[in-house]
Amino acid sequence: MIYAGDMGYGDLNCQNPNSTIPTLNLDQLAAEGMRFSDARSSSGICSPSRFALLTGTYHWRRQHGIVDAFGKPFFLATDITLPQVLKNKGYTTVCIGKWHLGWDWEFKFEATCQPV
Repeated sequence: MIYAGDMGYGDLNCQNPNSTIPTLNLDQLAAEGMRFSDARSSSGICSPSRFALLTGTYHWRRQHGIVDAFGKPFFLATDITLPQVLKNKGYTTVCIGKWHLGWDWEFKFEATCQPV
């Protein structure tokens, strides 16, 4: 699953042959995989829409804004996420990118570099 912000429906060549953006790898994924072309988001901003995608829960049940980089997490310990469901079915999952979903963990190693 690829979840991209600020990408228009017509940006991919597989959906718009007149697109001026080269999207060869995404076009190949679309041709060989499953493509959903009619979807809705519960929010037009990042944190709430990601939360809804990952949990299947309306974002407005928790909050409406963007989570600060070191803010309180959106998720509760009891939330079940799509990656958890997929892992339980034998899939390997990975998250790449910025998520703005909160920061509630401790560092394993504190920074040792001093500012110049």
